[in-house]
Parts: sequence; C-alpha cells; structure tokens
Amino acid sequence: MKNSNGGYKQKANHWGMQNILGIGVGARSYLQNINYRSGYSASEGEKIYNFYVESIKKYRNCIVDGFILSKDESMRKHIILGLNKLSVENFLKKYGHTPMSIYPKEFEMLKQEDMIEMDGAFISLTQKGRKYRDIIAQNFFSKTINKLIESYEYNE
Repeated sequence: MKNSNGGYKQKANHWGMQNILGIGVGARSYLQNINYRSGYSASEGEKIYNFYVESIKKYRNCIVDGFILSKDESMRKHIILGLNKLSVENFLKKYGHTPMSIYPKEFEMLKQEDMIEMDGAFISLTQKGRKYRDIIAQNFFSKTINKLIESYEYNE
C-alpha cells in the first residue's frame, strides 16, 4: 500500500522506527531489538517457497537469519533511518543521550562538509547530504556490521 508521499507504508513505518511484523516467504520483520527474515531468493524461489511451506506445515520456524540489536546498534539504526530529519528530542527520550553526544566526530565531520544542518531540535540532511545519504549512513555502521558486510556472500 502506497502512502501519500509516494513510498510504501511499510518503508515509512520502518524508517520511523515502528515495529513491523512480516509474514510470508521473503518477509522481513523489524521489531524493537531484533530484525529477521524468512527466506527469499530470486534464483531459487521454488526451493525457498517449499522450505517455507514445509516449515509452516510442521509448525517449525521459517526464519533463516536475523540480528539482535544491542543498544548501540539500535541507536545507530535510529540515526541511519532518521537521517532525513532526525528529532534530537525523540532520540534523547528513547536513549537518554543526544545523537551528537554519542557520535560527536561523525556529526562534526558531516556538518563541516555541509552534509547536515543542526538547529537544536533536528538534525537534517542538506541538499548536498541528500545526494550522498547512503554514503553518509555508512559513517554510523558499527565495526560488527562492517565485519558482517565483509563476510557476507550474496548469492540470492
């Protein structure tokens, strides 16, 4: 279902740090402190579908992988998903710290490079920052995530 801004409601909810429970083959779930998915593969769709159906028939778990988020990973995810317009107050309420106090080097560098604007209430991407949003997000990847990315073999 598309929302009025042209995106899908699931995407808007995910980027808004809302819980999303995915059901079905290839579904992703984004819950408070865990992200997981059932199988999906463009090249082996029938195999994955059969695994999913057989798992359901036998009342077995059909989750193929997932990630439990520590507080640090949750904060990083909140920042990455909120980069377009991150509410400092909401972040402070949720984590007890401002984003700038936890990641001062990252925010200072982004400000110096004219990638973000900070007005006290919000941290927002500038026009230049929006152009490089995906690259900017990588500044907030943890060492754990970077190691997982390096070791991941994408064969779907």
